[in-house]
Amino acid sequence: MISTFTFNIPVEQYVAGIGTTTASFTYDGPDTIDYVTTGSGELKEVGIESDYVVEVPDIKKTLNCGIASHLPYCYYFMDTVNDDYEPTRTTKDVTMENGDIYKEVVNPDINDHFNVRYNPASKWFYFEQITMPQNNIHADKAQDRKEWITPYKSETYKSFTTAVKNDLQTYIDALDTFIAANGNQKGWKYTTKPVVGTMPKLPATVKQAIDELPNNHELHVNTLDLEEGI
Repeated sequence: MISTFTFNIPVEQYVAGIGTTTASFTYDGPDTIDYVTTGSGELKEVGIESDYVVEVPDIKKTLNCGIASHLPYCYYFMDTVNDDYEPTRTTKDVTMENGDIYKEVVNPDINDHFNVRYNPASKWFYFEQITMPQNNIHADKAQDRKEWITPYKSETYKSFTTAVKNDLQTYIDALDTFIAANGNQKGWKYTTKPVVGTMPKLPATVKQAIDELPNNHELHVNTLDLEEGI
């Protein structure tokens, strides 16, 4: 059977909570698609052949592609029953602010936006949006440095003078400013992740104070082993 239907997909791929737009899709496959669940209700296999032997306690069930509520799931699993099915995706070049070129799919398939899951409790399928985390590798790195250096604010060893602690606080403030300036990014769109500003460097006075901590001090590290520029 061939059946065209409409389905709401996210306005932008991989982004949660961004709103939806209605797109049209065409199912081209058999009238029904058989699938198997385990005795405990977990989905085992979809698109089984007619000679498939269902072993107890597995259960054979059927998607009726002529039913509107079944049709989107039939479409999702169409590749299991139609060997000729292969979606054609068209892309356009989107120039990012740093000059990177992102290949945006302008005709995404349902399968590009969603995974289909099976709920054993309801004994039915549901769509789960495919998302990617939005973060900022530069801000994350600065946050790691802040978490590493902050315990030294309460250090009382003689090398941590008032002047050193002031420099330490200035460094932490600079990290906070850098983190705030580098908000979350849709990292999958970039080859080179853009950065705002320059990563603050640990003041030489603070580095020296750390070096002068006794070897058995819990916060002692060899600053020569630290990442360059920290």
